Amino acid sequence: MKPKTKKFLSNFFFGLFSNDHTIEGSKSNPWWVALIIALFSVIIPVIPITVTQAKTYGASFLSGYTYRFDQNIANVTVDLALQDKEFKVEDKLLTYYVGGVKQNIDTTNDGEFIVAHENSSTNQYELLVYYTPRVKKDYTAYIDNLIAVTYKKGTKDRPEDGYEGDLYSPSIVILGSTGIYTRIFKDDSTSIGADTYTGYSTDWKHFPEGSEIIKGALPEGKNAHQVNLKSESDVKEIFNNWKTYYNKSYLTQKTYNVWMTSLLFFGIYVGLVFIMGVLVFVLTRGKNNMFNYLKFIDTQKIVWWSSLSPAILAMIMGFILPNFAQMMFIILLGLRVMWISMKQLRPQY
Repeated sequence: MKPKTKKFLSNFFFGLFSNDHTIEGSKSNPWWVALIIALFSVIIPVIPITVTQAKTYGASFLSGYTYRFDQNIANVTVDLALQDKEFKVEDKLLTYYVGGVKQNIDTTNDGEFIVAHENSSTNQYELLVYYTPRVKKDYTAYIDNLIAVTYKKGTKDRPEDGYEGDLYSPSIVILGSTGIYTRIFKDDSTSIGADTYTGYSTDWKHFPEGSEIIKGALPEGKNAHQVNLKSESDVKEIFNNWKTYYNKSYLTQKTYNVWMTSLLFFGIYVGLVFIMGVLVFVLTRGKNNMFNYLKFIDTQKIVWWSSLSPAILAMIMGFILPNFAQMMFIILLGLRVMWISMKQLRPQY
């Protein structure tokens, strides 16, 4: 091994924890070597952030307690099929059919639910399904209006003005022409249990043309008359099919989030490394500082070499503590630069 190569490897590996080797490596190697190290250093801590975003699914809201949503969605699916009501994906939009006839529902009557599942023991609605042809820009007000709808406890009646009795909110599924939204309310209350991402975050672009949502949700090989709603396997299969719908409808937003989040933090980390180089340059400007001869590019190279070990640690900690992954590199690089500035570069004025 050539002495130059041996020296480089020594500075590279020992520089992960030795400030002296970091400074020596930045001095004895070309600027482009430091730049490559810096490039890897800003990419590595982005990896756990990207992975976390990639693990987000449209059906994530159903990973906890579902307040009987699995049974309720199975019931309404079978009810819709028995009533010969269907939702088809056509030209990347969801359309509504009854008896094979396309329904031209407008926004003046899309506040009425298509189907409801009732709890016979409490005489209350448990799940309401709506269809709307609204475009995404009109979703917010529409969703807000529907989730605000309440009913008198023990009935299926809306409260009158001034009513002071107990109220409840049934869970809702909104099948929109350009997206899907679901909110699950806790049992016999107006408190939210879980909800999907807003209608802005979902679409039907990843569904094959002509997909039939209701028929496609039924257990494989069975029609609505053959489904046993008391069978755990049938209910589970219908529920899992709906979870697939939620995951597919979120794919466009998920891909966007993965790229935008990754690029955003890549840019933040690039800027952070540059700012740290500026900080080291400023700290070494004192008249009595023996390193005041360092040029701007020299301090940048020192920080570039210093950034690799914080990046590796940030990646490891990011996988262990994904909720704090975004801040790990910022904190660790700041500590490393502060350490090398105060110990090796000794700012004195």
